[in-house]
Amino acid sequence: MAQYALHPDGRTLQGVTDAVLLDAGAVRLGGALHPNETQKAMLKRGYGMFIHFGVNTFSGDEWSDGTVPVSAYNPTRLDCDQWVRVARDAGFRYVLLITKHHDGFCLWDSKYTDYDVASSPVKTDVVGEVSKACKKYGLQFAIYYSLWDRHEPL
Repeated sequence: MAQYALHPDGRTLQGVTDAVLLDAGAVRLGGALHPNETQKAMLKRGYGMFIHFGVNTFSGDEWSDGTVPVSAYNPTRLDCDQWVRVARDAGFRYVLLITKHHDGFCLWDSKYTDYDVASSPVKTDVVGEVSKACKKYGLQFAIYYSLWDRHEPL
Protein backbone atom coordinates (compact mmCIF):
# COMPACT_ATOMS: atom_id res chain seq x y z
CA MET A 1 0.00 0.00 0.00
CA ALA A 2 1.26 3.48 -0.82
CA GLN A 3 2.39 5.60 2.06
CA TYR A 4 0.81 9.06 2.00
CA ALA A 5 -1.07 11.29 4.38
CA LEU A 6 -2.73 14.66 4.15
CA HIS A 7 -1.25 17.71 5.77
CA PRO A 8 -3.88 20.02 7.34
CA ASP A 9 -3.29 22.61 4.62
CA GLY A 10 -4.10 20.05 1.91
CA ARG A 11 -0.56 19.18 0.80
CA THR A 12 0.38 15.53 0.50
CA LEU A 13 3.20 14.19 2.64
CA GLN A 14 5.13 11.00 2.12
CA GLY A 15 6.11 8.60 4.88
CA VAL A 16 2.88 7.85 6.72
CA THR A 17 0.69 4.83 6.04
CA ASP A 18 -2.94 5.88 6.25
CA ALA A 19 -5.41 3.35 4.89
CA VAL A 20 -8.28 5.34 6.40
CA LEU A 21 -7.78 8.07 3.84
CA LEU A 22 -7.93 5.53 1.04
CA ASP A 23 -11.01 3.88 2.54
CA ALA A 24 -12.70 7.27 2.93
CA GLY A 25 -12.61 7.83 -0.82
CA ALA A 26 -9.31 9.58 -1.45
CA VAL A 27 -7.98 9.13 -4.94
CA ARG A 28 -4.37 8.21 -5.64
CA LEU A 29 -3.25 9.86 -8.87
CA GLY A 30 0.22 9.90 -10.36
CA GLY A 31 1.90 8.69 -7.18
CA ALA A 32 0.22 11.37 -5.02
CA LEU A 33 -2.83 11.24 -2.84
CA HIS A 34 -5.46 13.90 -3.50
CA PRO A 35 -8.29 14.55 -1.03
CA ASN A 36 -11.88 14.22 -2.21
CA GLU A 37 -14.40 17.03 -1.52
CA THR A 38 -15.49 15.58 1.83
CA GLN A 39 -11.90 15.35 3.01
CA LYS A 40 -11.23 18.91 1.85
CA ALA A 41 -14.19 20.11 3.92
CA MET A 42 -12.86 18.19 6.94
CA LEU A 43 -9.44 19.79 6.54
CA LYS A 44 -11.04 23.23 6.27
CA ARG A 45 -13.11 22.54 9.38
CA GLY A 46 -9.86 22.12 11.30
CA TYR A 47 -9.33 21.14 14.92
CA GLY A 48 -12.19 19.22 16.51
CA MET A 49 -13.05 17.25 19.63
CA PHE A 50 -14.27 13.67 19.36
CA ILE A 51 -16.32 12.62 22.42
CA HIS A 52 -16.88 8.92 23.01
CA PHE A 53 -18.94 8.61 26.18
CA GLY A 54 -21.55 6.04 27.13
CA VAL A 55 -22.35 2.92 29.11
CA ASN A 56 -18.85 1.52 28.51
CA THR A 57 -17.37 4.55 30.26
CA PHE A 58 -18.68 2.98 33.46
CA SER A 59 -17.99 -0.70 32.74
CA GLY A 60 -14.30 -0.46 31.93
CA ASP A 61 -14.81 -1.95 28.47
CA GLU A 62 -13.46 -0.36 25.32
CA TRP A 63 -16.14 -2.17 23.31
CA SER A 64 -18.96 -4.29 24.64
CA ASP A 65 -21.46 -6.65 23.12
CA GLY A 66 -24.49 -4.71 24.33
CA THR A 67 -24.94 -6.71 27.52
CA VAL A 68 -23.61 -4.13 29.99
CA PRO A 69 -26.68 -3.35 32.14
CA VAL A 70 -28.21 0.06 31.49
CA SER A 71 -27.95 0.66 35.24
CA ALA A 72 -24.15 0.80 34.85
CA TYR A 73 -24.55 4.17 33.12
CA ASN A 74 -24.52 6.46 36.15
CA PRO A 75 -22.52 9.67 35.76
CA THR A 76 -22.58 11.49 39.07
CA ARG A 77 -21.33 14.87 37.78
CA LEU A 78 -22.41 15.00 34.14
CA ASP A 79 -21.72 18.47 32.71
CA CYS A 80 -21.96 18.57 28.92
CA ASP A 81 -21.65 22.36 28.98
CA GLN A 82 -18.23 21.97 30.63
CA TRP A 83 -17.07 19.55 27.89
CA VAL A 84 -17.91 22.04 25.16
CA ARG A 85 -16.56 25.04 27.08
CA VAL A 86 -13.23 23.23 27.44
CA ALA A 87 -13.30 22.39 23.73
CA ARG A 88 -13.83 26.05 22.86
CA ASP A 89 -11.14 27.21 25.30
CA ALA A 90 -8.70 24.69 23.78
CA GLY A 91 -9.30 26.10 20.31
CA PHE A 92 -11.48 23.34 18.91
CA ARG A 93 -13.83 24.42 16.12
CA TYR A 94 -16.30 21.54 16.32
CA VAL A 95 -17.44 18.70 18.58
CA LEU A 96 -18.27 15.25 17.24
CA LEU A 97 -20.32 13.18 19.70
CA ILE A 98 -20.73 9.42 19.52
CA THR A 99 -24.50 9.23 20.02
CA LYS A 100 -24.71 5.42 19.76
CA HIS A 101 -21.78 3.08 19.37
CA HIS A 102 -21.77 -0.61 18.46
CA ASP A 103 -23.00 -1.64 21.91
CA GLY A 104 -26.35 -0.01 21.06
CA PHE A 105 -26.56 2.37 24.03
CA CYS A 106 -28.24 5.66 23.03
CA LEU A 107 -27.30 8.98 24.64
CA TRP A 108 -30.88 10.26 24.18
CA ASP A 109 -34.36 8.95 24.93
CA SER A 110 -34.93 6.65 21.96
CA LYS A 111 -38.42 5.43 21.16
CA TYR A 112 -36.87 2.34 19.52
CA THR A 113 -35.02 0.85 22.50
CA ASP A 114 -34.86 0.87 26.26
CA TYR A 115 -31.06 0.66 26.06
CA ASP A 116 -30.73 4.41 26.48
CA VAL A 117 -30.25 7.22 28.98
CA ALA A 118 -33.99 7.41 29.70
CA SER A 119 -33.83 3.89 31.17
CA SER A 120 -30.70 4.64 33.20
CA PRO A 121 -30.24 6.26 36.61
CA VAL A 122 -29.23 9.55 34.88
CA LYS A 123 -31.78 10.51 32.26
CA THR A 124 -30.04 13.56 30.78
CA ASP A 125 -30.37 13.79 26.99
CA VAL A 126 -26.63 14.05 26.31
CA VAL A 127 -27.12 14.67 22.59
CA GLY A 128 -29.44 17.59 23.28
CA GLU A 129 -27.20 19.05 25.97
CA VAL A 130 -24.03 18.87 23.86
CA SER A 131 -25.89 20.38 20.91
CA LYS A 132 -27.18 23.21 23.10
CA ALA A 133 -23.69 23.87 24.49
CA CYS A 134 -22.19 23.94 20.99
CA LYS A 135 -24.67 26.64 20.01
CA LYS A 136 -23.89 28.55 23.21
CA TYR A 137 -20.11 28.47 22.61
CA GLY A 138 -20.19 28.86 18.83
CA LEU A 139 -18.81 25.44 17.88
CA GLN A 140 -20.08 23.24 15.07
CA PHE A 141 -21.85 20.08 16.22
CA ALA A 142 -21.56 16.70 14.52
CA ILE A 143 -22.75 13.24 15.48
CA TYR A 144 -21.60 9.69 14.92
CA TYR A 145 -24.30 7.01 15.00
CA SER A 146 -23.33 3.38 14.52
CA LEU A 147 -25.75 1.33 12.46
CA TRP A 148 -24.32 -1.84 13.98
CA ASP A 149 -26.23 -2.58 17.18
CA ARG A 150 -24.94 -5.47 19.27
CA HIS A 151 -27.67 -4.98 21.89
CA GLU A 152 -30.56 -5.34 19.45
CA PRO A 153 -29.20 -6.99 16.30
CA LEU A 154 -31.55 -7.44 13.35
